[in-house]
Amino acid sequence: MNRVMKIALAVVLGAVVLGAASEAAPVSGELRSLRSYCSRLDRSAADLVRNIERSPDYDRAQDTPLVADLTAFRTYVRGLGDVAAQAEDERRRRTRGGYRQARVAMRKLAVRLRTTAAGIESEMAQTHASLLDDWTRVARGDLDRAVAIALASDTTITPPLPPPPHPGGHAPAGFVVVRSAGWYACPASLKGKAKFIRIEAHGGALKVKSVKYTISETAFGYLNFEREREQRINRDVAAGRALLIQIDRGGDRVDVSKIQVEWEPETRRQCFGRVTLADTNR
Repeated sequence: MNRVMKIALAVVLGAVVLGAASEAAPVSGELRSLRSYCSRLDRSAADLVRNIERSPDYDRAQDTPLVADLTAFRTYVRGLGDVAAQAEDERRRRTRGGYRQARVAMRKLAVRLRTTAAGIESEMAQTHASLLDDWTRVARGDLDRAVAIALASDTTITPPLPPPPHPGGHAPAGFVVVRSAGWYACPASLKGKAKFIRIEAHGGALKVKSVKYTISETAFGYLNFEREREQRINRDVAAGRALLIQIDRGGDRVDVSKIQVEWEPETRRQCFGRVTLADTNR
């Protein structure tokens, strides 16, 4: 074999090796990392489900869609971890056909995983905004890295972008969605010896019509007196602003509880509201 033929053969063999390496992406180290990300995501989703179901404010009708999304998320993430293990095994055995099938399954699961995660974030924003920060801190990084590995070297499939969970940006923790006119019953944990009820809006203005609350006072250590109050407000709360409502306390040692607010979005577009207690008018 002359020198020219040897060089040509080396070039052909090099191209075959490079093609096989390209076909084998992602590499085994990345597949092991993918399995690790999937395990952590599964645990994070399981922890969130437990926290939601054990919360004193758990509402089956309101929280079931979020729990269902988290359960589907766990199914997809466990499936992605299993397929990554299969892909690693097929790569080790150098069965290119089996490896290609595993990669196709990984891509499909990655897209479904990201779509389900977008639904989780949107549902959290509406019903459990306080958990959204925990989800972002604990799960978002692992999720993005897992999807990136699963879609490695693929130019035809891209993960869908998650919809913005809040109009006008990310709402702070504690806000609830306001879609239409009606009464909102604050969580039972919202109580204390405050002087003001603070109402805030995000993503749009709120019309606050009325506020109800209960004043409780204990006399002689065992007699408990409760009085219900209702105040007509009819005030608008602009986004980023706060409306302070002075509580008709009637004494310094009374507790305020069972707070309800009648409100509605100023326009047809949904917005978000938050109710807290304050001791000062600032």
